[in-house]
Amino acid sequence: MRLKITIVLLFFAALVKADSYLDSLFFKGNAHYFEEQYADAIDSYNQILDSNYVSFELYYNLGNSYFQFGKIPKSILYFEKALLLNKGNKSCLNNLELARNRIEMIEPIPKLFYVNWWNLFSSSLNLNWWSVLLIISVWSICIIIVLFTRNRKKWIFNAMISSIILCLTFAFAMVSANNKQNKVSGIVMTDSKLYSSSSLKSDIGLVKAGNKAIVKEILTTTEKNDVVFIHLEDGQTAYIKASEIRLIK
Repeated sequence: MRLKITIVLLFFAALVKADSYLDSLFFKGNAHYFEEQYADAIDSYNQILDSNYVSFELYYNLGNSYFQFGKIPKSILYFEKALLLNKGNKSCLNNLELARNRIEMIEPIPKLFYVNWWNLFSSSLNLNWWSVLLIISVWSICIIIVLFTRNRKKWIFNAMISSIILCLTFAFAMVSANNKQNKVSGIVMTDSKLYSSSSLKSDIGLVKAGNKAIVKEILTTTEKNDVVFIHLEDGQTAYIKASEIRLIK
């Protein structure tokens, strides 16, 4: 019994020690940042990352440190990572915009108004909520159909049609939310050549560091020559070396 208690106490002591160590690194990183010692701040924050601890504050501070240190692509990467944990944070959104203004951004394809409306609508709820609404709408349709078979009134028929429309809307919104949730994006870290094939033999252009791309596929060829198939914001698709892009996750 004494041995078990000792083991438990040692376990909790290790947890407290680990937390205090990470806290000290965080405070040290903050102190370096305010003293404008950005390289040291980055080093302290990265030590926290190496311990597999992540948080909005850690990514946000890393983004700010890299921005001040002049590493704009890395600052964009960590601002994007921070926004995955806190999408609506205004300070992070503003800083991300400032960082993007420091690079040569790809001109995105303008979207039609109804596409923007649908994206806004489907993003208003997460995948779980759309699934719940879809299930409720399906059950509603079943109940209304039973009522209609017993009493064929016009208002019941109209309610059934409305329920079917709502059900289809929720289904499409759920699919759209699922696609967004599973979408993998990355930040190009260096000015990189774009290639038309995975063999990387014929280049078709150049993408500047800091630009964001949707990662469609990661192809493993050799250890030194892994390639990624990407979709850029101007609609162009191409292959790029895996070493030149960092995933946002």
